[in-house]
Amino acid sequence: MKKLLYIFLMGGILFTSCTDLDVENKEALPQEVVLGDTGGFEAVLFAAYESVNDFEYYGQEMMIAPEILADNMQLVQFTGRYEDDYVNAVNSGINIWFNRYIAINECNIVINLIDGEEVAGDQAAKNVLKAEAKFLRALFYHDLARTLGYEPGQEVNGFNLSAILRTEATVGSANADDRPRATNEQVYEQIEQDLLEAIADLPEAGAGTSAVARANKNAARLLLARVYLYWGRNGDAANFAQQAIAGDGSDLVAAADYVASWDDANFVFHPEAVFSSDLGVADWNGVDGANNSLHSLLMNDTGGSQFIITASDELIAAIESQAGDVRSGMFNTETLGQ
Repeated sequence: MKKLLYIFLMGGILFTSCTDLDVENKEALPQEVVLGDTGGFEAVLFAAYESVNDFEYYGQEMMIAPEILADNMQLVQFTGRYEDDYVNAVNSGINIWFNRYIAINECNIVINLIDGEEVAGDQAAKNVLKAEAKFLRALFYHDLARTLGYEPGQEVNGFNLSAILRTEATVGSANADDRPRATNEQVYEQIEQDLLEAIADLPEAGAGTSAVARANKNAARLLLARVYLYWGRNGDAANFAQQAIAGDGSDLVAAADYVASWDDANFVFHPEAVFSSDLGVADWNGVDGANNSLHSLLMNDTGGSQFIITASDELIAAIESQAGDVRSGMFNTETLGQ
């Protein structure tokens, strides 16, 4: 008999709407018309937010690949997906280079151009948009750094190269260039600077509210705490993590209520969430649903799902070995004949 695990992952998508479909071709308009006010820059920022949901990023690969490489997940069907990661083959890993730089440039456009004299809008609102862009840029660079290089102080054979740093907006071929990879220290210093500056201008947002679909102070604090952990600065990590939670833990869900807290009938954003990318329901009749979504790869409750990945036997054994570990209630199990 074989026990298979169904992993439930929650998500949704951040939507904007347009009622007037008779619009000008903005690609043909000069920059000052397209980005003439804070609304235009917010639209650019929303594109960066939406990129978090890319299937090559947190919409699939950034969630699944690390867990397979760490043996927390296993393949139960072999379809060609994640098989190299499953055996840790040469050149397997996480491919986020190209799309992250598109999103980084969207952040750079907001950060570098929104304060132009010709841009209409309240300065306080501009500062918040810049802070959101810095939070996202920091997130993107941290993910690039930890997938493409070693952490500072953890280099192997002296290899300390990381991502390519681009902090200026590229708005055309005239200011595009080739440049070498920065060192891991340089990238981490840029991430730290972005997050410290973002914390100063981001709004507060209560955990579990719709506000966590956008960057906020606690999201930036927790991301900085994680960056410091990777950096080996444990004291700084503890400091910023403590700033983001109540000292007595009263803002956390009680163990007895933890499984029920994930019931999607009761919430839109998890009550402990400080930042959430809201994924929408995929088109199950098209390639997006059948081949790319997290739901398709990890679940078998929807027609067209692939259901090729489950929690590993080792992970489940580790959880079940701890008496009273509430995480065991997060899995639906089914016993199938051989």
